[in-house]
Amino acid sequence: MLVRLKAYRWFIAGIVAVLLALGGAAQAGLISPDIGNQTALTIATALTISNASPEPAIAEFGGSPYAFARMSDNAIWYRKSTSSGWGDWQSLGGGLTSAPAAAVNSDTNPVLFVFAKGGDDAIWHRRYDGTSWSDWESLGGVLNSAPAAIRGNGKALLFARGTDNAVWYRSFSDTGGWTAWTSLGGTHASGPGVVYRGTMRLFARGSDNVLWYRTAANCAAWGSCAWTDWTRIP
Repeated sequence: MLVRLKAYRWFIAGIVAVLLALGGAAQAGLISPDIGNQTALTIATALTISNASPEPAIAEFGGSPYAFARMSDNAIWYRKSTSSGWGDWQSLGGGLTSAPAAAVNSDTNPVLFVFAKGGDDAIWHRRYDGTSWSDWESLGGVLNSAPAAIRGNGKALLFARGTDNAVWYRSFSDTGGWTAWTSLGGTHASGPGVVYRGTMRLFARGSDNVLWYRTAANCAAWGSCAWTDWTRIP
């Protein structure tokens, strides 16, 4: 158990370091990690990434990375990378109040989702099927953090902190659409972070300013999965 907790510590430290590095670069108006020997984000318009929510979101769809950011006009903008380089920034519009999150649901009927919190504190999203983008649509909820999203077992999963400071989530499947918001409890002082590799691992900073996590093993319907209890990372 001690070895596992130490491994979690190193894993989280790496994530935090990356996010801090990206956040600082975004506030300077430039983010340029290399993905496939190409510069991922270069601000080439009169707009800059919003200082209020500088964190970008990255998702791979159809074999290409897509980079999303909330710009200073409060719209979500994105760029797509191809074999010939990164395309121009394109606006998805919206008047959003948080950094975006992005995820793909499955390989069978792949859909790229981008999420962000709106001025009504609900999570809004657009979806891309490889041909066209849908309009912004509300997923409801009353949230007080930026969303986190990830693909797991052929589903897109969406997480955010509610006004009760618990983490809430919804999942999307090809056949069932969106599940209802479900509370995962806890009393948190941050939005969530999530990683998936056979097991879903969800992290958030507790009211004691220490990281807490809970896990769920792979299962057919995430809404019915048995999550472990929240566990403090000492």
